[in-house]
Amino acid sequence: MGSKENVIRFRAVSNDGRCSTAWRIWAAAEEKSDVYLLSGPSGGIAKVSLHESGIWRIAYSNPTVAERYLEPGEDRLFDSFPIPLAEVAPGWTEAFTVVLPDSELLGYGPPKKKSPTVDLPSPGKDQAVCVTVLLGKPGSTPYQLTQNQTEVGSFTLPDGRNVHVVSEPTGLPAHYVEAIEQVRKQTCETVLGLGLDLAEQAPSQVLLFGDPDGSRLAVEVSAWTLDGQPR
Repeated sequence: MGSKENVIRFRAVSNDGRCSTAWRIWAAAEEKSDVYLLSGPSGGIAKVSLHESGIWRIAYSNPTVAERYLEPGEDRLFDSFPIPLAEVAPGWTEAFTVVLPDSELLGYGPPKKKSPTVDLPSPGKDQAVCVTVLLGKPGSTPYQLTQNQTEVGSFTLPDGRNVHVVSEPTGLPAHYVEAIEQVRKQTCETVLGLGLDLAEQAPSQVLLFGDPDGSRLAVEVSAWTLDGQPR
């Protein structure tokens, strides 16, 4: 794991105390410029890896957990994607986006990690917190926040690139809502079909959207309540 200044933790928090899982972005080691992203409960399942080499991928991070979902010998990798070519500002690329819908927030309680976690206010019903990971080329002009964006954190990689994380409120398109319901249903059916107890499984799941240009977006989904009741 990288040094303390190269770790950013964040979560969405509602006015009534519900929250998302705590997500973490970090640089793996002081001499490398690989960037990783995962959420708390689902971190033992899947991890986003943005390698300095240009190999960007999402894979099951825990072989034991992966065995529950994969056939023997099946690759733990389930998505690889190119670095997006489009720039949102001179020298800056959207590397990955996380959407935390208000509808999916649960009573997880305070983060277990001692490191600071940035609490991002949830904008309310039918909306979400949108968190974007930006990568800036060495020497690029500092990223300027748009009107609705809030700074979450930033750090510089050994190769000179800059990691900048911003958040903003967003609405939920109808196809997101439909996809969330589908994932919720499919996940419950899969887990119960494997003979697992919902109360013992982390309810947080990730719904992925992707475009051929390399852009990737993950939506956090709570497939059941913390006491194991289907939603």
